Amino acid sequence: MPGYKYATGDLLEERNTYFYTTFEGKVFLDSWSESRNEILKKLPEPQICEPSGEIESLCMLKLRIETDEVVQSESLLNTLYHELFNMDSSNRKKNKELEAMVDLMVQRFEVSKRIHKEYWKKFRAVDKRNYKNLSLYVQAAEVYEIAYDVFKKLTFLNVLIKILDTICAVHSGLEDSLNGRVSALLQKEKRHVNNLANSVGVLL
Repeated sequence: MPGYKYATGDLLEERNTYFYTTFEGKVFLDSWSESRNEILKKLPEPQICEPSGEIESLCMLKLRIETDEVVQSESLLNTLYHELFNMDSSNRKKNKELEAMVDLMVQRFEVSKRIHKEYWKKFRAVDKRNYKNLSLYVQAAEVYEIAYDVFKKLTFLNVLIKILDTICAVHSGLEDSLNGRVSALLQKEKRHVNNLANSVGVLL
C-alpha cells in the first residue's frame, strides 16, 4: 500500500499545495487511516476541549474585521469555538454570520497553509513571519471540526484534514498540554470521514 505522503516533513516551512492530487480511491483512504493510527499510538488518551480563554462578542469581532482592525487569532478562535459549542439552531441570522467567519478562517489557511498570530487589513497577516505557534493550529482544528459537525459543510472537513496533516507532521514539537486535544481531534476526524464514506457505500 502506498504511504500517505501529506503528513510528513516540516509542513510549516515546506507547505503542501494539494494541487493535482491523484485520485486513488479506497487505497488512499486506507493509507490515510493507517498514517493517522500511527500518530494516535504515540499520543495520550483524548482530551475533549471545553470553551475557555478570552472571548469577544461575535458582533464586535465582525466589526473589527470589517474595519481592518488588528484581530488576535487566539481570541478569534476562542470566540468561534465558544459560539459553535453553544450555537442556537433557531438563530439563523447569527448562525449565517458565524458560518461566514469560519469560512474566512478556512480561506486564510487554504491560501497560506499557516495560522498567523494576528490579522488585519482585508484579514491578512500582520506579521507573515509569526506562524509557528502550534497551539493556534490545534485551536483552529478544533474550530474546523466543530464547524463541520454543526454545518456538515465539506469545505470544513477538507480543511480539518489539511490542518491535521500539518499538526501530525510536526507532532513531536507539540506541548504536552496539546497532545490529548490532538488525540481527540484525530478520533473525531476519523469518525467524520468514516460516516461520510459509509453514506456513499464505502466501508473503511
